[in-house]
Amino acid sequence: MYKIILTVTLILLGLGFAPYKFPRNPASISTNELLVEHEESICTADLNVVRGKLNIPQDIKSCFSSERTEFNIDSLGESMLDTDNFWLISENQFIVSGKVVGVDSSDFKYCETNLPKFKIEKWSPTNYNANFWSFSKPVFILYFLTLFACIMTCIVLFFIRRPWKS
Repeated sequence: MYKIILTVTLILLGLGFAPYKFPRNPASISTNELLVEHEESICTADLNVVRGKLNIPQDIKSCFSSERTEFNIDSLGESMLDTDNFWLISENQFIVSGKVVGVDSSDFKYCETNLPKFKIEKWSPTNYNANFWSFSKPVFILYFLTLFACIMTCIVLFFIRRPWKS
């Protein structure tokens, strides 16, 4: 019984603390990828380009006053913003690949209005993020309650069996 509960506990730990998505080294970006980060502010874009060049098609280049280093995410692409896990994008950098698909115009009168709309085809984080952060709130609570119960059961069974007093 002790070995079964210990095995279940180790599996739960492994599943929860495994990486949400395997991180990549920021120095490993290729020519068609961008290193981006998110900044918290009302008047900023979804993501800012840290390294790489945002390729804007000629037909929409006239909508922007200068070379852009920020963009909004098109909701149609695979996106870290399509998840409900806002924790994932705050304070992290990502390697993304995709293309500019249009112009995103803001109606907020104090902000710059035209930003490129970028469709993300692939993305990878540059930092480790544990898988349990991606769980919904009920699953997150259930995960830690179950993990706590398994750990407590292992501790109790360990002291009942007393392996040091064979």
